[in-house]
Amino acid sequence: PSGKFVTSFAGVYTTRLAVDDLDQVAMLDRDTKSVRVVDRNGAPLYQAPSRGKYEFRNPVDIAFDAFGHLYVLDRDSATVFILTPTGLIASFTIAEKGVGAFRKSTAMALDSAGRLYIFDEKAMSVLIYQ
Repeated sequence: PSGKFVTSFAGVYTTRLAVDDLDQVAMLDRDTKSVRVVDRNGAPLYQAPSRGKYEFRNPVDIAFDAFGHLYVLDRDSATVFILTPTGLIASFTIAEKGVGAFRKSTAMALDSAGRLYIFDEKAMSVLIYQ
């Protein structure tokens, strides 16, 4: 409550963090273009590598949904990847000229109803998906 410094948490070059309801912390590792998930004490739980059945080209944001699924927004491929500790469960991309396409995404968020909000720099707007 007093804002007292406790300790350093992890030595990862990260630009985004997300915390789920179980206090698992996802970190977007900029060096390896992967996502590391640790517990609240910093102990490793799993890592989503940059390649597998999918490929992160330029991941820019991460978020957890209410079920603990991890969403990864990839700017260069205009794709949202949905992961669990065991791997990829889904992904979606909208054709570049399609309605709702996100071409230069920079941020995303999920609400409690499961709606996905993506800020698209090219469109200068927030796009909503359900």
